[in-house]
Formats: sequence, C-alpha cells, structure tokens
Amino acid sequence: MDHGVETPDERAAAGKPPRATLRIAAARRAGGVRVRVSDDGRGIHRDRVVARAVDRGLVAAEAAPGLTDAEVHALLFRPGFSTAETITATSGRGVGLDIVQDAVQRAGGTLEVASVPGQGTSFTLRLPLSAATQEVLLVEVSGQPYAIPLSRVEEVLEGAGQGRDVILLATSLGLPPRRPAAAIVVRGGTGKVALGVDAVGRRAELLLRPLHPAVARLPGVGGVGVLGDGTPVLLLEPESVTLLQQGDRQLP
Repeated sequence: MDHGVETPDERAAAGKPPRATLRIAAARRAGGVRVRVSDDGRGIHRDRVVARAVDRGLVAAEAAPGLTDAEVHALLFRPGFSTAETITATSGRGVGLDIVQDAVQRAGGTLEVASVPGQGTSFTLRLPLSAATQEVLLVEVSGQPYAIPLSRVEEVLEGAGQGRDVILLATSLGLPPRRPAAAIVVRGGTGKVALGVDAVGRRAELLLRPLHPAVARLPGVGGVGVLGDGTPVLLLEPESVTLLQQGDRQLP
C-alpha cells in the first residue's frame, strides 16, 4: 500500500476517488488455484526501480535502457530491494515480495506481475491444488540427478542448444562444468531461457518432502523429493537458477 497507492490529494488530481481500492480474487482453475491481488494505484514506476537497481549494482548502467518490463518487475523480488525512501511499519525494509515468491515457488506455483502506469498493479499467484506431488523432468548434471518442474519446461533441445545462448546449469550450481549434451528451455518470470545439462532423463512424479532449513537456504533449490525407487532428488527452481549465473553463458 505504501508503494502503490497515492495520497488522497494525488488521487483527486489524477481524477480518481480519494479512497483506493484493493481487490483480492480467488478462483479454481484446472489443476490449480489462481489468486490475484490488485490495486488502482499509481502502478510500478519503471525509472525508480531501474535507478535503485543500478545504485545497488544489480544492473549495469549501460544495460538499464534495454531491460524489458518483465525484467524490471523481477527486480522487485530481489531480497532487500525497495524503492521506499523511508522505513515505515508497512514497507521500506525490502522484505515481503521475495518471501512471497519463495513460498509460491516452493509450492510448485508461479507469481506474475502486471502494471499500467497511473492505473494500478496486479499480482497473480497460480498454485497447484496439491503440493504433495509434482510432475518433473529429470536431468543429470555433473553425475547427479536433478528435477525441473514439468510445468516450466517449454521444449528439450538435443546438442548444445541449437543456436541458443545456454546457461550452464552445472556452473550455476557450483559444479564442474561440461559441454552440455542437451538444453532445457524453461519459462520464467523474465521469459524463456535455455539450461544446459549433461543428460535428459524421463518424466516422473516427485513426492515432495519437507525441506530441512539448511537446504531451504540454498539458492536455486525449490524443494526436495523422492522418486518411486527411493532416490532423493533436489527440485530446482529455474527462475532462481538463472539469477545465479546470468553472465555465465556458453554459445553453442
């Protein structure tokens, strides 16, 4: 509310009712639940967000003009990020959106942002009806099995990516890199990216287990599960993984 809603005088000057409206809507969809929180406030101020990101070293000044709206919105979910000038009981600490996104991703869901300057902002959460199991695509990286949520997988490319820029999953996870044998194109909040892996396995139903606090703190880990044969597997969150090594890409 501190970020998105104008003062009554500002709203009146913009031709809006002095009192803002915050809407929360929930609906059941095929296989999941959609929750949308929206306001009729000022919308996300792109220039302020980008300027703060440049000041914090999250974005290079020369790269800032080329950021897409999705990439700018993704900055809001970085831990500690805030455009507030002062700390209040409601905002300014940079704690909130990152926690929401983390919880949604660990439950196997997604979080999307839409904003129109001067008209408002909406946050849409899509969650599976059951977070006990999740369909995944198994991959191998540096000799270890990992799982990627099947709902995020767009396509599988044989070879080193067939002309795409590839983010080496091994490097992002701090493992010895190898030339990828395949690339998994996944969908995230900032668009599609290709993740290079050593091998692509099968689709599987992963039984999710509670995360140990030590594992929950690991970047890029969205959960931990057990396959039908009892093999433990880390579930990777593609969006978090790509943030770890955005600059480390291999041209095939």
